Order: sequence, then structure tokens, then C-alpha cells
Amino acid sequence: MYRTPSGKFLVIKLKDGIKYSESAGDASYNGRERLTRYRFKETEQRLDMSALKMNHTDESEFKQATQMMSLNQLSDNIAFIRRQIDSGISVNYKLVSSSLKYYSVPVKKNAKEKYIPLSDSEYAKTDIHMKISQLTNAASETRSVQYLLKNRAGQNKDLMQNLQRARLEYQKKFTLSAACIALFLIGAPLGAIIRKGGLGLPVVVSIIFFLFYYIIYTIGEKYVKDGDLSPIIGSWIAIVVITPIGLFLSYKAATDSQLFDMEVYKRFFNRVFKRKSEEANS
Repeated sequence: MYRTPSGKFLVIKLKDGIKYSESAGDASYNGRERLTRYRFKETEQRLDMSALKMNHTDESEFKQATQMMSLNQLSDNIAFIRRQIDSGISVNYKLVSSSLKYYSVPVKKNAKEKYIPLSDSEYAKTDIHMKISQLTNAASETRSVQYLLKNRAGQNKDLMQNLQRARLEYQKKFTLSAACIALFLIGAPLGAIIRKGGLGLPVVVSIIFFLFYYIIYTIGEKYVKDGDLSPIIGSWIAIVVITPIGLFLSYKAATDSQLFDMEVYKRFFNRVFKRKSEEANS
């Protein structure tokens, strides 16, 4: 392989062979395609390798990915999303405030003023045509407000999901390190507790505990992204569950416990069943 200004080429040297090539025929004399065959002692074939060139993806495409942000960048991103949410709430109020003119209430009631209730509703006094017009205007106002709020609600939902993802990713910076320690507390003692089965059985048991941790973590992450759970609780719940198990296994390993020795359990159940049979016979 060698490089030229135009790109990379793979050079293949061939010796003592036959080369076949096809070419179009002569339209004026013989329209059939031509097959050319010739022998060679030595030849070279160059294959252009520029199409296989691995290009680095532009870093700007990952700029907005929360997984690539540092703690400071995540903090700034969380603050920015919160400002967007607050701004959206303010805009929503301005959009709806024009419809609140029909339901305006005094800020503070004057104790000296007395309100006399109406004997009949103003709506009941109007004729049928006016009633239809009022109902039509009210329905039109309601649909307009509903349409505005529906569009704004979708934008607010997206912002809340982005906020939850950013807060979850912020917690991941700490939970991943804590998970390594918690899983180490489980995996390391298993080699001392499980004496039978060689290396394979402790590895299998460790994988089972890891799957248990991963399932809990995945469920917590899903609830966080859906907005049903706090990012702190959803991120740390798996660590809180498996850490006591790791501490318990570490204690059992330090005390030379026979926690996973099946013979101990067999002897225990044999004594229990033997005692029950003796009591039944007596």
C-alpha cells in the first residue's frame, strides 16, 4: 500500500497469469462485445482505498448531547432549560390573560360596598338569537384558548423531558463510580464464600447480581425520564439496594461463612425432617 497526493492505493502484484477484459463492439462493423484475453509474466493492480477512509465525526454534532458534557456544562444546561420553562410559563399566562377579562375579580373587596344580588340572570333576559350568539362566541373563545395551550403544552413537555435527562446525566457522573464500588463489594467476597465450582460459579453469581442491579437502575431511569420520579431517587435507588447486600457478603467472607455451601443447607433440612418424623412416630 502506498499514498499519493490523490489518495491511498493498494498495490497487488500478480505473476504468470491470464487477464480477461470485455469491450464494446464496433457499431459500424460488428456490434457484438469483444472478449480479450492475454497472458502476462508480471503485472500490478492498483485498488483505490480512499472510499474506505475513516473520517472523524464533527464534534459540533455531539455538542448538545448530555452524555458528552462535564459537570459545569450540565449545570449551565439545567439552568438554561429552567429559564426556558419559566419563560414559557410567562408566555402562556400572557396568551390566556386576554380571556380572563370575563372573569375579573377585584383584588380586595371594599367592606363599605354592598352588593345586591340580581333577581334574574342577565342571560335569561336575552332573546334566543342573542343567546345563540353568546354561546357561539364562548365556544370560539374556548377552542382558541385550548388550541394555544395544547401547542404550548407540547413544548413545555419537551423542555421538562430535557431537564429530567440533564439532571439524570448529572447524577450519573457520581452513580457510575458508586456502582463500581458497590459491585466490587459483591464480586470480591463471592470468591472466598463459594469454595466449590471453581472460577465459573462465582462469575455466574456475580452476573446475576449485576443483572439485578441493572434491572433496578433501568426501571429507575425510565421513571425519571417520564417525569414520575426524582432524578436523585431514580439514579441512586439501585446503589441503595445492592450496597447492603455487598456489605453483608463482605462480612460473611470476613467471618469465613459457608453461605453458599449446599451441604450445610442439606444437613439443616435433613435434621428438620428427621425431627419431624421422630415426633410423628412418637
